Amino acid sequence: MTVTWQIQQEKILLFLEGEPWRTVGKKGFFSALKKTPHLTREEFSQLEIRLAKSYALYLLARRAYLTQDLEKKLRDNGYCKDAIQVAMETSAPYLDDAALKERLIAKERKKGLGSRRIAEKLRHKQIAVPLSYEEDLEALNRWLEKHAKQVEKLPREKLIARLARRGFPLDLIFHRLKYSYSV
Repeated sequence: MTVTWQIQQEKILLFLEGEPWRTVGKKGFFSALKKTPHLTREEFSQLEIRLAKSYALYLLARRAYLTQDLEKKLRDNGYCKDAIQVAMETSAPYLDDAALKERLIAKERKKGLGSRRIAEKLRHKQIAVPLSYEEDLEALNRWLEKHAKQVEKLPREKLIARLARRGFPLDLIFHRLKYSYSV
């Protein structure tokens, strides 16, 4: 069974015995396929595994990835499930989802955002974030200290709205500003 290929825009169409078989990303496969224009299916599978491992390590050398993000990158580039599995096993020592999650949370906390805003941002990355009242209070105090001059000039309602947009819970805002719900 011979695998041949043909370029179509940003993808490479693979043919198995002359019949369309699969589509893969041009980025990872083009240079390797150019060197060997005709491969057997087994040779192509071995090549694909080698390229998937190489691409995964290349991506991780540039920046940290969550496990699901790295898998998605490999899938989007056209690698098969077997190649992705082998690449993920090879990359496992370099993947630390918990540490990356903590770094992302710390980065958003440093910006002065509340837990709700952080949770919303990280939900897009499919990361669950535990909400912490103490961390929120600490972040709120830091933000109020940093923006003390602006806070003094703002009417209470606008300050409350601004803090709520930053993701701080209303009960925390009211408690910190010693402002009752009934007003």
